[in-house]
Amino acid sequence: MPYLKEGSIVHRKDGRYAAFLMLDNKWTQVAICRLKKDAHAKLKEAIEQKEKNKHLRPQTKVYTLFSWLDHWHNVFRLPKMHRGELSENTILGDQTTIRKIKKVFKDIKLRDVTAAYIQEGLNSMTQGRSCESVFFILKMALGKAKSITGHNIMELVEQIKHSRISGRALDKEEIKAIIDCAQNQTELDIIDFYLYTGCRPDELTRMKIMHINLTDKPRRLTNLTYMSKSVPDVLLRPDHIFLDGTKNPLSQRCMPIFPQLRPVFERLCKGRGPEESLFDMNYE
Repeated sequence: MPYLKEGSIVHRKDGRYAAFLMLDNKWTQVAICRLKKDAHAKLKEAIEQKEKNKHLRPQTKVYTLFSWLDHWHNVFRLPKMHRGELSENTILGDQTTIRKIKKVFKDIKLRDVTAAYIQEGLNSMTQGRSCESVFFILKMALGKAKSITGHNIMELVEQIKHSRISGRALDKEEIKAIIDCAQNQTELDIIDFYLYTGCRPDELTRMKIMHINLTDKPRRLTNLTYMSKSVPDVLLRPDHIFLDGTKNPLSQRCMPIFPQLRPVFERLCKGRGPEESLFDMNYE
């Protein structure tokens, strides 16, 4: 009915009156009445309801840099933790980096974010690991925003790398200073464990009695997991320890027990179950 305006009344062949209204770009019959005045009243009500609905329609959300980071984290990262694809520590690291971004950058509309804006923020940061973390979080998050911004601006941003410092062995004076700070036997045992294994902190906290083989026969460790997924069994040779928690599940670390550590392990393992943690913080 191209001759109709936004709303109109049509007198039908059967004598009744039909009220039509343009809704969603098409003519829609909103009422049919025997009396023309009733059709007008129904049409008036429909027009008033149409105007109300204009204000009730959800508006397209306008994201800012900060609100998009929160949205990206909740929609694209957290579900991966629930599926076991990302560890809880990774998620916590993401949240820490997002908080860092909110301190370094100012919150602006997502469509107004430019490569120059990101580059300037990165340049203002202290050269270090946190700068790299910020770069990679922005790269992942803004890459997902391509449907909103029309392009991935991080393709134009240069990554800022920090200079890594090679590790070195502690000298005797430094070792003595650390030992002098120990307040109980547990702390002394932990210091010895660090000095003779070079393990990471998370490996120490995951160390269990069953990860230590003080016998003269090999032992197979089964039911091992990494990020909630099963990993291959480990054959633990005699006088060896297994360091659980390495970043690469296919590169599990086993190392021989140093003579200086054997008395420590014998004392800590005596009378304890295989599933117990090696370093019980209640142990004196």
